[in-house]
Amino acid sequence: MQIKSVVAVAVSCVALASCGDPSSIPMQPTGEPPVLFGTGVVAQAATQNSTVSIPAYRNDYTIIVDGGNVTLTKKSFPYDVQKFTGLKLIKFVDRYTSLDTDGVPGQVYRLYQAAFNRKPDLTGLGFWITSAEAGNLTLETIASQFLGSSESIGLYGKEPRNEQLVAATYSNVLHRVPEQAGFDWWVAAMNNGLSKQSMLYSFSESRENKANLESAVTSGIDYAPHFTTSPDTPLAYKATILTAIQSTNIEYLPGASGRPTGTWHWSGTPLRHVLVHIPQPANSVEQDYENKVHYAISQINAKLDGLIFLKAEKSIPTNGNYILISYDTAYTPAASTNYSGFCANVSDRPYSGSPIAPDMENSIAQNPVYINLGNGRCHVSQDIVTHEFGHALGLGEHFEGFGANGTPPISGVFWDVLATLYANPRSTLVKDLMVRHAK
Repeated sequence: MQIKSVVAVAVSCVALASCGDPSSIPMQPTGEPPVLFGTGVVAQAATQNSTVSIPAYRNDYTIIVDGGNVTLTKKSFPYDVQKFTGLKLIKFVDRYTSLDTDGVPGQVYRLYQAAFNRKPDLTGLGFWITSAEAGNLTLETIASQFLGSSESIGLYGKEPRNEQLVAATYSNVLHRVPEQAGFDWWVAAMNNGLSKQSMLYSFSESRENKANLESAVTSGIDYAPHFTTSPDTPLAYKATILTAIQSTNIEYLPGASGRPTGTWHWSGTPLRHVLVHIPQPANSVEQDYENKVHYAISQINAKLDGLIFLKAEKSIPTNGNYILISYDTAYTPAASTNYSGFCANVSDRPYSGSPIAPDMENSIAQNPVYINLGNGRCHVSQDIVTHEFGHALGLGEHFEGFGANGTPPISGVFWDVLATLYANPRSTLVKDLMVRHAK
């Protein structure tokens, strides 16, 4: 989950302990002192962390961590093994995997789990980790924000008595009833001024909770990094991209009859090649269209570099799905004279209005996919050619920034929607999508 407001919460030191010396904190019956925000917990990224980028999806690899040694193995080719020492962050195409389970990522993960009694969602976790590592939020601010959310209030209560809060914290974080001595100790600490966020953080960072969550983070902590595109409305813009993908792709042809829900697009690795057959032009109009197709291909390859690659082919491909450019074969409804409004389309054949669709594995079912340019009574602009490639790549419904409500055929939103679609594996649900921005 993500909370839009950011409240500056002052770091407070409770009366029962000094700020500078952790050893002066009284021991509770379990033998662990409360972990306070002023006692050496630093919410920032380590400068010497080692990072590696892998041009593939997270689910393509297994990760084994043995002390400071990390082994990556490609599932489809077990002889493809990469080994690292001191690795802290792996940047996959669809998500990041942090191996810094004792640093900020691990602390935020455990705090999230403690506040909501559930596994963090990728996008929400990414927002809080990115914000904490950038120094925009302290861990105490995050804890306060968590506890002030409606979801957490549903678990802990809006204004619970200290006894109720302590009992709920034992239940939601450690998943057990409290021992009497420990319960009494924490209630007394709360009565003496220990803040709710300090108690939550103490429980989340306790040895018991770390042991309980060890198996969940043994192969790293997966999250979708938060990329800010506008300093004023980053979350609103992100919501715009996700809403567009929901309407243009996921809900345009939702999963049914055994086909999984989620995104659908051309299959393959993130560095997939999609062949585009461009027939020899027969006249100057077709020559103009061919030039525009080549320009659209170069646009897409530049904007979606590392995610997809379109390759022009003069001959008809013999293997696999491909896109076929067809001249003057755009579909026009029988009763329509709006030739300029139906100047180009994407379909399963010439002169057809049937849209393309996903197969049972959420890749493209049609072979080939036709991009029909022109109908003999109109002329196709460059932006429309690029726009039709968007349809051919999996954008079914128009949205604002992609021709809807009088907006341009292509825009920055269009490019970011395509980048996000192809930065995530097929069958990804909207809640798990990592927003990716085009170059």
